[in-house]
Amino acid sequence: MKKSIRIIIRTIISATRNILWRCYYVYDLLKCAPHKNKVKITDHEIAEKVSKCVVQRNPEKIIIFAVYEKKLDDEYISFFLKSVGHALTIVINNTDQNKYGVEHFDKSLIWVNRPNFGRDIAAYKLGVHSVVLSDLKSLEDLSLINDSWYILKASLFNFFRDNFPEDVLAHSFSQRPYPHARSYLLRIKQPLLDSLNGFLINFPMAKSRYNAVINGEIGMSKAIFIKYKIGLWAHSGVLTGELNNESLVSDAVSTVAFMRDFLNDPYEISRNSISYVPDLIKKEMFEKALVTKETVCFVIENSQLPKNLKKNALTDILIRKRHFGIKNLLKLAIGEI
Repeated sequence: MKKSIRIIIRTIISATRNILWRCYYVYDLLKCAPHKNKVKITDHEIAEKVSKCVVQRNPEKIIIFAVYEKKLDDEYISFFLKSVGHALTIVINNTDQNKYGVEHFDKSLIWVNRPNFGRDIAAYKLGVHSVVLSDLKSLEDLSLINDSWYILKASLFNFFRDNFPEDVLAHSFSQRPYPHARSYLLRIKQPLLDSLNGFLINFPMAKSRYNAVINGEIGMSKAIFIKYKIGLWAHSGVLTGELNNESLVSDAVSTVAFMRDFLNDPYEISRNSISYVPDLIKKEMFEKALVTKETVCFVIENSQLPKNLKKNALTDILIRKRHFGIKNLLKLAIGEI
């Protein structure tokens, strides 16, 4: 009886949270509406310029790196670029500085500043649209990454290089609230780009996390990726086998459950041994109390990041976290943080 009551209470709390989260999204959507046309025009103008730059480079591999309020001389981005010199990287910086357009263009980098609407998914949208406009014949695949995490092991750079037999390669996979490939690190083969572009064109313009997660991250999997073969990146490399359409949409998702111990799940650090160092760490984990300060210090100090970047990462994760006053505590409670 007590167990049944607890289940009912949890269900009510969860339903209430989801309703409030969606209400916040609708509020944010209305708040952003006056800027919609201007942002749309700006993004389209930037996409046309970027596509011309892409055509000049004619790359086989492209990386779209979505960042927030970064500068061209950012040390971590410079470190990243040196490790992926085989690809053309398009850094798309979401900013409130009102200086939009292509800031820098060379043989391996296109740096773009765009209006700060839509989070990383809107940056992906701009990047994918630019690539599709370029109509490259040489392109093999495109990677999507954002700046919500730090690479801790050099081996993770193989994610951008190694061949993979599937249509989509994801670093990790989640079953909640709907089975989906997490969008912080994806690699997508060229034949999917037209479909992905068609989906992202209709991505709503809002700043809320709900929009990025539900409409963006989960939306891409539901509308596009489940129609194709998805590979998962494991500690030992690309997993043998694949998640087909049936396993992705099933309730049990048995294939994912079976491979749980092999996935580089960025939210599983605290469940591993004390000496475990993952290949990446999400910035939000400490402020959400998903890991302790000691764990963050251990994994970063024992990572393969350069010494100066270890200090920057510790500062970013432990010190530059949000202040949790009443407003942010409420956002955290409904899922907006």
